[in-house]
Amino acid sequence: MAQPTRLSIADLGIDTKVLPMPAGACPVLDPPTLADAYWVGCRSEPGTDSDGTVFVIGHAGAGTAAVFDTLPDIVAGSRVLIETDSGTLEYTVRSTALYEKFGEAQESPELCLRQPGRLVLVTCYLENGTTLSSKNFVAYAEITGALAR
Repeated sequence: MAQPTRLSIADLGIDTKVLPMPAGACPVLDPPTLADAYWVGCRSEPGTDSDGTVFVIGHAGAGTAAVFDTLPDIVAGSRVLIETDSGTLEYTVRSTALYEKFGEAQESPELCLRQPGRLVLVTCYLENGTTLSSKNFVAYAEITGALAR
């Protein structure tokens, strides 16, 4: 296991550094910048020996560019690469979901599931050109490969 440093999703043109979000920031997950993705420190680190689910979050922007603007376009089968100091992990998206930010997301058994080898990507869902979001878009992926450094 190692802290993630970079995330790329070729299908969506996403290639970005991943910064740590301190464990003390949990359970409120609000990335501090629009331009960067954040690994949620109160969750597991990625790795073939990971002990649980890895969460990476980022903003989608309204009227301004943000790191996960295109994340809602991801589909099952898309590859997500996570780089760490130990190597690169390949995840394959299995499903996506929309949740109300308050209430539904916190109560979702799927979102709260702790499962080794699992990656969850989360962003705001902006529909119909809105600037505020009451929903989160979530992509669920599982580890399908690894390349050590």
